[in-house]
Amino acid sequence: MHLHPLALWVALLCGTGMLPSVPPSQRLDPYVQRSWTSEEGLPQNAVIAIAQTEDGYLWAATQEGLVRFDGTSFKTFDRHNTPELKSSFITSLHVDGAGVLWIGTGGGGLTRYAEGTFRTYRTGDGLPHDIISELESDASGAVWAGTDQGLARIFHGEVTAFRPGEGLRGEIVTSLFAGEEGTLWVGTELGISVLKEGVWTAGPFAEQLPPGKVHSLLRDRAGRFWIGLHKGPLMRVEEGHVTSYGPAQGLMGERIHVLLEDRNGFLWAGTSGGLYRFSGERFEAMESVTSPVLSLFEDKEGSLWAGLDGKGLLHLRAARLQVYTTRQGLPTDNVLALHEDAQGHLWMGTYGGGVVRFQGDTRTGAWTTKQGLPSDNITTLVAAQDGTVWAGSMNRGLARIQGARILPDEATASLASDGILSLLASQDGRLWIGTLRRGLYCLEHGQLVHYGEAEGLADDTVYALKESQDGSLWVGTRGGLSHLREGQFIQDAATRALERVAIMALHEDAPGSLWVGTYSQGLHWMQGAQHFVFGTRQGLFNEVVFHILEDDAEVLWMSCNRGLFSVRKAELQAVAAGQAPRVTSTVYGKGEGLHTPEGNGGSQPGAWKARDGRLWFPTMSGAAVIDPRRIREGHNPLPPSVHVEEVWGDGSLLDTRGEIRMPPGSGRLELRYVGVSFVSPEKVTFKYRLDGFDTGWIEAGTRRSAFYTNLPPGEYRFHVKAANSHGVWSTDEASTLLVLEPHYHQTGWFRALLVLLLGSLGWGAHHLRIQKLRAHSAVLAERNRLARDMHDGLTQSLTGVMIQIDAALGYLAVAPRKTQEHLERARDWARQSLSETRRAIWDLRPSILSVSALAEDLKRSAALLTRPDQVQVEVHVAEDQPLMPDVGATLLRIGQEALTNAVRHGQPRHIWIDIQYEPPQVRLCLEDDGRGFEPSGPLCTGGGLGLTGMRERAEAHGGSLEIDSQPGQGTRLTAVVPLHPRHTGHPHEDRTHSNPSG
Repeated sequence: MHLHPLALWVALLCGTGMLPSVPPSQRLDPYVQRSWTSEEGLPQNAVIAIAQTEDGYLWAATQEGLVRFDGTSFKTFDRHNTPELKSSFITSLHVDGAGVLWIGTGGGGLTRYAEGTFRTYRTGDGLPHDIISELESDASGAVWAGTDQGLARIFHGEVTAFRPGEGLRGEIVTSLFAGEEGTLWVGTELGISVLKEGVWTAGPFAEQLPPGKVHSLLRDRAGRFWIGLHKGPLMRVEEGHVTSYGPAQGLMGERIHVLLEDRNGFLWAGTSGGLYRFSGERFEAMESVTSPVLSLFEDKEGSLWAGLDGKGLLHLRAARLQVYTTRQGLPTDNVLALHEDAQGHLWMGTYGGGVVRFQGDTRTGAWTTKQGLPSDNITTLVAAQDGTVWAGSMNRGLARIQGARILPDEATASLASDGILSLLASQDGRLWIGTLRRGLYCLEHGQLVHYGEAEGLADDTVYALKESQDGSLWVGTRGGLSHLREGQFIQDAATRALERVAIMALHEDAPGSLWVGTYSQGLHWMQGAQHFVFGTRQGLFNEVVFHILEDDAEVLWMSCNRGLFSVRKAELQAVAAGQAPRVTSTVYGKGEGLHTPEGNGGSQPGAWKARDGRLWFPTMSGAAVIDPRRIREGHNPLPPSVHVEEVWGDGSLLDTRGEIRMPPGSGRLELRYVGVSFVSPEKVTFKYRLDGFDTGWIEAGTRRSAFYTNLPPGEYRFHVKAANSHGVWSTDEASTLLVLEPHYHQTGWFRALLVLLLGSLGWGAHHLRIQKLRAHSAVLAERNRLARDMHDGLTQSLTGVMIQIDAALGYLAVAPRKTQEHLERARDWARQSLSETRRAIWDLRPSILSVSALAEDLKRSAALLTRPDQVQVEVHVAEDQPLMPDVGATLLRIGQEALTNAVRHGQPRHIWIDIQYEPPQVRLCLEDDGRGFEPSGPLCTGGGLGLTGMRERAEAHGGSLEIDSQPGQGTRLTAVVPLHPRHTGHPHEDRTHSNPSG
C-alpha cells in the first residue's frame, strides 16, 4: 500500500509507540531470493544436481525426472516421455567442454544429450555399474563417471572402467575434481584417490585427513583444497597445512554436500544445515535457507542456484539495491520521509514509529510520542541551518528536535492540528511549510506568514516545495504549480502549462530545467517557454511520479506505485527535441531487491540524495537505498538466448524438428518462444517478424507467444529476438520455417486449370454471343431484304399499274380500245405484284435457282414493263447452271431495278439482257439504246435511279457493279456476283445494304 496523494489522510489502523533501540545488523543480506517447488512445475522437490547448457537452459536433477528451466516454466523429461532415459531418478549432471549434457541416473546408467538427441551408456557398454553418483570432465575432453562400483572414463564414445583393486581406493565414488594439469581427484567412501598420468596414488595429504567418506572436493583459485567429509568438518588444505571449519567457525551441518567458488571469489558450502558463505575467516549463514542444500551452481549471468532437499530450487542474485527495515533498526517498515542533515546523519520519518536517525548503518537516535512527538505518523523532515530538525506529522502539526530533545515552538503552535505535507529550509534561513488544505506558511524571525488561494496559490494543499537557483520558490499543489518571487505569486509559462495538475515532485537540474512529477499525468520538463510531457507512450515506466532524484551521471531516478525506475536525462532531452521517439525506463522491483514495489508519496522531502551519492526512497516496506555506481557495475551485458519452443496449429502441437508443415485449411497459428535469462526473467522483452506476412518487427513486450489467423498458403519464416531486463538485445535470433499447405483449389496447377477453364468458358460465351449476334443480324438482314424486295418488286409493279391507269385515263374519252389495253396491263402488273409477294414469302425458305430461271424472271419483268411494239427485249443465256438462292435473288433484284430505270428514264427501243456463267462468278449484263445519262450527274449520285442500292447489293455479296453511260448513247450495266458469296460486312448482311429508290 502506498500513500495515495489524493487520499493521503485516510486513517490507518496501526499501533503507535516507541520500539526499543536495538543495534542494527552489521551485515545487510545482499541477495535477492526466489524459489520454485512442485507447485510451480518441478516434478519433485529434492534438487540433486544443477547444470546449464550452451543454449542458456538450466537443467535440474530430481528423483522424478530431468527438468529443463527457462526462467518462467519447467519441462520434465522422464522414462515415460523420453524412452532413452532408463530411469527417472536423476543423480548427477555435468556439461563438458563441447557443450554436451551428461546425465547420471540411479540405475539407468549414463545418458548423453546433444542437439536434441539422447544416448545411453549402461553396463553392457562398459560401465562398472548403472548407478551414477558423480560426473566430471577434464581438459582432454574425456568424461568421468563415478558409480557405486568404481569409475568410468568415456572418450570418443569408448568406455574404460576403473574398479576397486586397480588402484582406486574404495568402490563408491562420492566426489570428483579434475585439475587443469591433468590430475583427477576422486573421493570415495574410504577417502581420496588421485589419478595422474595413469598412476593411482593416495594424494599429497592423505595422512593429514581423517579417514571417512569424502562428500565434496574443490580447489579454489588460490590453489587451496577444500574437502567436505561425511560426519566431520570442512577441511582446508593450504601448503600442507590443514584447517578445519565447523560450528565454531559458523559452519553448521554434519554433512558437507557441495562446495562452490563463485566468480567473485566467494566460497559457498551447501550442508545438511543450510547455505553458508565464507568471508575469509568465518562462514556466514544465509539465514533464509534452513533446508539441507544438495547442490550449488553459478550460471552465466552470475546468479547462484541452490538445490534444496524438500524445498525445491532456489535462485540467489546479488541485490542491486538494499532496503533498511526493522532488521536494520527501523521501528516500522513503513517509511514516509527521508532527509540528511549537515553532519551526514540520515533522518527517517515513519508511519507509526516516529523519527529515527542513522549514522551509516548504526541507528543513533529515535523519537516517538513517548519522547514528546505530537504524533508517530511523520510525513516530512527537514534540518534547518542552526541544526534544528523539524518534523511534520500527519495531523498534529510540527515538532522541533534539537539534539536529543523535542522543544515546543510558539511560532508554529497555530499549526498544531494541521497536516504537514512538505517542508523546505531555504538558503536565507526561512522555513517554508506546506499543509493539507491550509495553504503555504513561511516562518521567519519567529513570525508565521500565510499564503493561500486568495494570495494566488494554485491550491491550498501543498505537496512539494523547491527553491530555485534565482531564489524564487516553486510550489507544487493539488491544483497546479505556483511560482513565488519576492512575496508575490507570478504567472509564467510553467504555471500556465500545469494548471489543475496535481504536482507531486519538483527537481531543478544544474542547467536550470525544471522537472515536475505529477499524479497520473507523467513527467513534465520545463525550460523557459519550452514544455514537454513524458508519458508511457514516450517510454516512461509509469505516469505517477512521487519523487525525482538525479545522480552524478545525469540519470533521473523516480518512484511510483509500481517500483523505482530510472531514465537517462539525455534520452529525455532527445525525445523532447524530436530526435528520438521513446526513452528507455529501467525498472527496479522485487527482482532487484525491493521488498515491495509500492513507493510512498504525497509529501516532501520524501526521497533524498545523500552526500555519498546514494539515493534513498521511502516505500511501504522500508527505506530503499541505491548506489548508482554499483548499479552501473552490476549491468547484465549477457543477452538472452532465444528459442522457438512450440508451434501450434488449430490447437494441435506441431513437430518442430526441421521444416514445419501445416495441413490445408489451418486457420490459427500460435508460436511460443522463450528468451532464457534468469535476471528478472519476467522483464525479458521480445520482438518478432513473420517473413511473407509482417512488413516489420512486431514489439511483443513480455508476451511469449505470437498469433496469426487465416494466413494464405505459402512458405513463411518466423524470427524472434529477446532483450534482457537491462535492455540488451540478443545478437542471434531464433527462426523457424513454416509451410502452410494449400487446398487443391489453392494450388498453382488448379489455378492454371481454372484460368484455362474460365478462358474456355469465356471464349465459348463469346462465340455463343457472336452466333446470337449473327443470327440477329441475319434476321435484320432478312427484314431489309424483304423491304428491298417489296420496293424492287411490289413498288415497281404498283408503279407499272399507275402508269397503265394514267395512260388509260388519257385514252378514256378518245380511244376506248387503248383504255382497255392499259387496264389489262394494269391487271397484269397487279398479278405480278401478287406473284412477287408470294416469291418474297417463298424466299424465306431455302431454294435453288438456276441461270435459266433467272433469265425467265427477268424476261417476265421486262414484259410487264414494256409493250412489244415499243420496246424489244432480248435475253441471252450461254449455259444453264444452278445458282445459290442469294445469288439468284441478288441478280434478279439488280436486273429488275435496271429494267425499271431503263423504261422509266431511258425510253429505249431495245434492251439486251445477257447472263454468263463464269465460275467462280456469274455475270449479268443489261444494255439499252435509250437516252443515257451522265454517271457523275446528280441523277446518278443522288440515288434517284436506285444505283446505290444495286451497287450495295452486289458488294454485300462480294461482287461489283459497273455502269457505262453517256447522254444520247444508251446505258450498259454489268453486275458480277461470286457463285459462293463472301460477305464484306456482317456475314449475314448480304441482303441489308440496298436502299431501294422509289
